[in-house]
Amino acid sequence: APPRLTHRRVVGYGFAADADLRLLAVDASGPAASAAVCFAGQEHKVRLRVPGRHNAYNAVGALAVLTALGFPIAAALEALTAFSGTQRRFEFKGEARGVRVYSDYAHHPTEVRCTLQAARAVAGAGHVLAILEPHMHCRTRVFAEAFAESLGDSDYAFVKDIFASRGTPEEGVDSSTITSRSRFPDQVRACCGWHEAFEQGVPLLREGDVVVLMSAGPEPPAPALLSALKLSGSIETSEESGQTLHS
Repeated sequence: APPRLTHRRVVGYGFAADADLRLLAVDASGPAASAAVCFAGQEHKVRLRVPGRHNAYNAVGALAVLTALGFPIAAALEALTAFSGTQRRFEFKGEARGVRVYSDYAHHPTEVRCTLQAARAVAGAGHVLAILEPHMHCRTRVFAEAFAESLGDSDYAFVKDIFASRGTPEEGVDSSTITSRSRFPDQVRACCGWHEAFEQGVPLLREGDVVVLMSAGPEPPAPALLSALKLSGSIETSEESGQTLHS
């Protein structure tokens, strides 16, 4: 039998009343998420520099680990506030003509939904454009319905050709396997590659919008998108146009 830990300590965190680190509330409505927690009978505020409810939950988990290891909670909270994110997780790639571009490793429906909800919080009154590179044919087929549903959290979405890192290509399974299941056919469209998505997506963007490039493959070509934005015509703001088109 494998060895077992005999002097282990279990630390619980979450909304349960008996959690060691009790989560009282989460605010993911803006570009920086936060949470209120109760630890050792005292209430504390977790302030982050990254968006998203999922990041707030992860931060509370990290706080539980740090306090269990003996770090003072004040020092742990300070460390969490200083955390600015990781590569390929809602990573800011640049801004052009008032449009912010992010890259994310999201490649299954839950990740896509969490990422787009974070993008929505960052965009505020702006729109969210999502470009997804599906990962593997089998995953695309199995989760096609869920992918289509999660992409509905964007204002516009393009699904490019599949990145087949492993597995066998399946006849009839492609980007349209996802887009054909969308309840918003005018919102979620299939395309052949990143650059086709950029060509179709740039005319939809206005100042204040957010673009998220999602892929588990090679780094998406964010510089090419930023260049396309810089070379495009002047972009109207939300106040100037309700049509969201270039002038």
